[in-house]
Amino acid sequence: MSIAEIKKRSLLRKRKRAILIAAVSVVILAIALVFILDYTNEKVYTDPADGSEYFIRKDKGVYAIYDAADTLLPTETLTTDTPITLYVTKAGTMLRLNPSTGAVETFLAVDTEGSEVNPIVSRLLIFPYVSSGKILSVEVKNQNGAYTFARIDPTTGNLSAKASFILSHAPMATINQSTVASLCANAGNSMTLRKLTKPTEPLSSYGLVAETRVDEEGNEYAYEPSYYIVTTTEGKKHKIIIGDRVIPNEFEASDGISVTTGGYYAQYVDLSGNTEEKRDAVYVLDNSTAYALLRVEDYIEPILTTTEMTDNDYYYVENFVLSKRGEDGEYSPSVSFSYIDMALREDTMLEAFPFEFHLGMSGYTASSTALENCLKNLYTPTFVDVTKFQPTEDDLVEYGLYQKNADENSEARYSVASHYTVSFDFVVRDSKGKSIGTVDHLILISEKTERGTYYAYSILDYNVEGDE
Repeated sequence: MSIAEIKKRSLLRKRKRAILIAAVSVVILAIALVFILDYTNEKVYTDPADGSEYFIRKDKGVYAIYDAADTLLPTETLTTDTPITLYVTKAGTMLRLNPSTGAVETFLAVDTEGSEVNPIVSRLLIFPYVSSGKILSVEVKNQNGAYTFARIDPTTGNLSAKASFILSHAPMATINQSTVASLCANAGNSMTLRKLTKPTEPLSSYGLVAETRVDEEGNEYAYEPSYYIVTTTEGKKHKIIIGDRVIPNEFEASDGISVTTGGYYAQYVDLSGNTEEKRDAVYVLDNSTAYALLRVEDYIEPILTTTEMTDNDYYYVENFVLSKRGEDGEYSPSVSFSYIDMALREDTMLEAFPFEFHLGMSGYTASSTALENCLKNLYTPTFVDVTKFQPTEDDLVEYGLYQKNADENSEARYSVASHYTVSFDFVVRDSKGKSIGTVDHLILISEKTERGTYYAYSILDYNVEGDE
């Protein structure tokens, strides 16, 4: 190879290397330029609650909010007519971000003692927003009584963030999880309609302190405001005192804007220290606060029969007896029957007849359709409401289910006095269809009321293998 050819090849290699280096340099510069442009377009938001700075910058073409450590802020989704996803700062301020433009606004600001946040400019939270998933318990005390819904692990009996809510003082009660979820959602979202920064009236004018009041008939009674306490999975507690109802359009805030929807006066109590510290401010909460004013009965799922019953096996009953109380106070059975297992009927003349009558009707052919409808109506009756949860004996007297007498020592004695009684044993079976025990039922039913309804009360006795 000639010297000229060697020089020519060497020159080509240098050119290729130069082109390769130039190409790599362009890529690096392009990446750097994108990085620089992202930070050039960065916006800063300063949280008025504590002065912390947060940074709005693009990531893959979409804006997001980061803290000083370059960590993406957590988000919460408020459930409204249209769910809204908000970024949450360390101080609890909730920010709404336009992911396309990077525009940010303070959607909810947490109020504090002495805060001068204008509630017309920013919506106020009495305490930082707590989503239902981060609520460990909600304790309620109102005019109807006191109760607590808590996440309790049924196997350990301890509070657990992973457990479902139960009624603390009655863990076996069947509660309406949907209604409890509404209580939690509203208890954790303390967004106010108004804040009275300088209340001109004493707290008693808002129903926020205990006092003696006079009813419409001129009778004195002891009034106490209601309250609820939210405990978070982090162990923080927030207490809200609920006062009098705000009548729509009757209340006018200091800013001259009336509360058209109504609501309730409220006050915050700080439980972070060793004593309760009431915040010197009065708020107006919306009508959803009424969930904390409900009776415990409003959260109970009405049920007369064991939860072991299902649509597929509600007819597995033995010794069913419907009795009616006579004028002499004695009960006379009207109908009695039992379900006969298919294994005992198969290849017999009774194969198509799953029930057999007892007592005075033995030997008669039972109508399976009529008896199944009877059991179905007990399993899924039409309920009006839960009138009384865990009634006393005197309550049962009031509803026509018990009677009260005095013995020779003038002590009260109670006995069943319902118009009807229904008793039966429900056969519980395992996944293979094998009987593992029974749940014995006694259902007391009153006479028909003036409203055309009946009061009913059930007593269950579990005799199931493995049941404690």
